[in-house]
Amino acid sequence: MDMGQYMGVFVAECRELLESLNLSIVELERSDDPAATIDEIFRVAHSFKGISSTMGFEQMAGLTHEMEHLLDIVRSGGRGVDQQLITALLGCLDMLEHAVDSIEQDGAEDIDPTGLVAQLKALGHAGPVAVAAAPVVDAATAQASDDEPAPRDAASVLPPLDSLPDGIEMLHVHVDIVAASDAASIRAFMAFSAVEAATEPIWSLPSAEDLDTWERPTVDMLVVREHDGLADEIRDALMKIPELDGVSVTAYGDATVERGSDSAASTGPIAEPIARPEIETVAEQASPEPAGPVPVPAATAATPDPAPARGGSTVKQRKSGTVRVDADRLDSLMHQMGEVVVHRSAVERCLRDRNLDSANEAIQELRRATQSLQAEVMRMRMVPVESALMRMPRLVRDLSAKLSKDVDLQITGAETEIDRSVVDALGEPLVHLVRNGLDHGIESPDEREAAGKPRMATLGISAHHEGGNVVISVRDDGRGVDPERVRARAIERGIVTREEAIALDDAGVVELLFRPGFSTAEVATDVSGRGVGMDAVRAMCREWGGDVEIESTLGQGSVARIRIPLTLAVMTVLVVKAGMSEVAIPIDRIERTIRIVDYPRADLGGTQRMIRLDGDVIGELDLGAAVGYGADDDPTFGVIVQGAGGRRVVLAVRGLVGEHEAVTKPLPPAMGREEAFMGAAVQGDGSVVLIVDCDYLVDGGAMKVAAASATAASVENQEGGGADGGIHRTADRRAA
Repeated sequence: MDMGQYMGVFVAECRELLESLNLSIVELERSDDPAATIDEIFRVAHSFKGISSTMGFEQMAGLTHEMEHLLDIVRSGGRGVDQQLITALLGCLDMLEHAVDSIEQDGAEDIDPTGLVAQLKALGHAGPVAVAAAPVVDAATAQASDDEPAPRDAASVLPPLDSLPDGIEMLHVHVDIVAASDAASIRAFMAFSAVEAATEPIWSLPSAEDLDTWERPTVDMLVVREHDGLADEIRDALMKIPELDGVSVTAYGDATVERGSDSAASTGPIAEPIARPEIETVAEQASPEPAGPVPVPAATAATPDPAPARGGSTVKQRKSGTVRVDADRLDSLMHQMGEVVVHRSAVERCLRDRNLDSANEAIQELRRATQSLQAEVMRMRMVPVESALMRMPRLVRDLSAKLSKDVDLQITGAETEIDRSVVDALGEPLVHLVRNGLDHGIESPDEREAAGKPRMATLGISAHHEGGNVVISVRDDGRGVDPERVRARAIERGIVTREEAIALDDAGVVELLFRPGFSTAEVATDVSGRGVGMDAVRAMCREWGGDVEIESTLGQGSVARIRIPLTLAVMTVLVVKAGMSEVAIPIDRIERTIRIVDYPRADLGGTQRMIRLDGDVIGELDLGAAVGYGADDDPTFGVIVQGAGGRRVVLAVRGLVGEHEAVTKPLPPAMGREEAFMGAAVQGDGSVVLIVDCDYLVDGGAMKVAAASATAASVENQEGGGADGGIHRTADRRAA
């Protein structure tokens, strides 16, 4: 069989299992009762070993087996759970992740686990530790206590006897897959491969062609009994597969083969369905305890560097190639698709009969059906944001140990749903924010104690929906941002002038943290450098149509919020005329539209004006000039848009075309990096307009207005103030 067709599913399942292992091993380090956690690690590790072995990756399977062996010693009281054990297990996960990455790229494991295997063996021989050990759990007994699978009627599945060759003894192989198994198709493939290694099935359900899409919890096969002992050989091979509830090999027809027998008996199964132990007993493999402690060798250079997400300077962002979908949602999708087909046929019939009245009704029904279908597809793309947060406990554990800080990580809202493409984009910005919070925000335990704070710091990560966005907050109770220090460093580095720095309020000062190259750190660290990367975080968020903002209180801590649209596939936009063309503005960023000629305005030169609105003076930006489409000398309308932190700017435009629901697309590589745009919108008539990046425009306008505010204030004072504060009505001046 072609194993390559299963490689994508294999890699995806490996990644899920590794994420689960990361969480469980970090939890094990702090657990007061590790028995349940160790059992969970055993279950997941055993699954990982099984699929690795089936796909022929023996280095991965061997390393995972050594992890199981060490944990079995812990369960039996041979040693306790300590930091050395946890660090070794996490090192194994790093190597396994490296192997999966290599397999995904070129199909080879590309690891040498010799050093880690030696380290695990030495830890297992180090003797018992005075730590309460988890009780030994007999996996076979535990699983046998579960409910047995309901008996099945083989006649309802197997082909009739009269359709099979005469005079040939057949064996019926039946496999029950654990109901909670994440990928029944993988288990079915493993079972099929195990049987195929012994003999060629003459019939199977599923067929070999359907294996990659099989999601039922059973597999049935018929094979020719070619020799005595074939039943035992097949059963023994199947027993090695993880996440199987039961295995039976019975004669099909009048004769039944007894286990180990050379003759046929009249009736009876070869073996009743067997509850397969979830884990293999390896205690008997352990060597006698040495008289004294055995030194534990450090992992050698054969161990690959940990994944960057573990604390390095960069993070490798992966785009997930698979999405798990509930069967109910697939059924609903098929139902919606059926409605679309029916209504499409109705439209075609009406047009063929030239019945325009009926055609209009049919078109309305077709529109309703397609909207329902679109909504169902969008729901299928939604996944919990938990998948972006699963790496955070490991990251916090590693970095806090490296920085000698004690940090309590609290995660809330992990069940919040978001589009799969968006959740892939969250990983890298989140790692940057957590890294900066741990390194620069949270004080050392001694500093915290001196400031009257608990020695253990708190780092909270939360997620929630807000309108059409998902908001991810990273909050710490550390030292906070010192505005005066930021002002001084910004002036020192020439990022702003002294006058500009003085004019900025505290919120504006915090915005300086996102300027390229800005840092308040005196010494660079290997955890987060000098704080560089906040500008990169903002760039990444804006690339996905979102933004990031920071709020901070000196001495109390900071909170960084990432705001990203729930989905990037479909967006409601307002199309406007700007300069010589049309552009689109995301509707969820628009506060309202106005006729700008009705409001007091002041020219600042170039494309910049100020406008008095609702008692506030905010910036006005010529949208056509700002995006390179040409200036509008006499714009009529203004679109008030909001950026991060509630900042606003009025985008001056020639006209309003209308509101549309558009399919969004990324900008083609040939366009290069266009900072003023976040993507393209395909409209209903097939035309394409570019979508402006409101955060980029708001920041540009806000900074220019801030730079000119001192000048505007002095002009206001010279002209004597007044109700408009020196801001004149441009339209009145033109009329004069």
